Amino acid sequence: MAGTTRTRRTVLAALATALAGTALATGAPAASAADPQRVRIVTANVNFGADPDLVMERFAKYSQRADVVLVQEAKNVDFARALRGDDRWVVRQDTTSDAKQGSAVIVRRSIVAAASDIGPLRLTLGTPDVGGACGILARYVAHVRVELKNGGVIRPASLHLPPPRCQTGADGPYERMVRNVKQLSDSHPKRLVLGGDWNKVVRSDPNDLSARTGGRIVPRAPEGSIDGFYKPKGLGMAQPASTVGFASKGHQATQMIVLVPPTF
Repeated sequence: MAGTTRTRRTVLAALATALAGTALATGAPAASAADPQRVRIVTANVNFGADPDLVMERFAKYSQRADVVLVQEAKNVDFARALRGDDRWVVRQDTTSDAKQGSAVIVRRSIVAAASDIGPLRLTLGTPDVGGACGILARYVAHVRVELKNGGVIRPASLHLPPPRCQTGADGPYERMVRNVKQLSDSHPKRLVLGGDWNKVVRSDPNDLSARTGGRIVPRAPEGSIDGFYKPKGLGMAQPASTVGFASKGHQATQMIVLVPPTF
């Protein structure tokens, strides 16, 4: 009997050792619903003049490092059609006009409990059509409410600010869009995560967007980049923003990893 007891103890000890080794090899246990959820957000200007097949070839590469993809200049690509049959992604893009189609939000299905946790697309006008020397279509901010698996909620938003030729004047297109983006941030003060092509160095705080919110939202981007993000100051990050692939000429796909608590 004593020998049997010792044998059982030996087997249990060996099993415990094996399980401990497996835990070390595979990493920490899966996060519980009480833990912050790690969300990889990538922004990419895909260039409306690029071949749609090439756009999707590039998307297939950088999207491997994304849970949310925010695209700009997408008027040449219907992402829902291009990703048809790929149930990893939920696309939110308005294809009713070139202007509205330009910015889109694409969410990885696995970061939510149900597809219905990814809300409908909302479009906020940044600046209307502008003629003359500026000559741009209307610019919209595309944004979507996303309830994560841990219960936290974020609102990722894709936007494309006007180019240098449209950046002059106290009421010029760039300034008007920054004012409208600030108002949108005021409406969603804790959850709005803005990603896009800012056409100005993001870290410089284009047109004092962060300052206008009293520092409630802060810019995050690689050094010298015009592609990047604004996030709520209180929303944690896993690491500094970085590039994760080629998006189009003059633009790198840029990633920010946020840590979203269940109470967010």
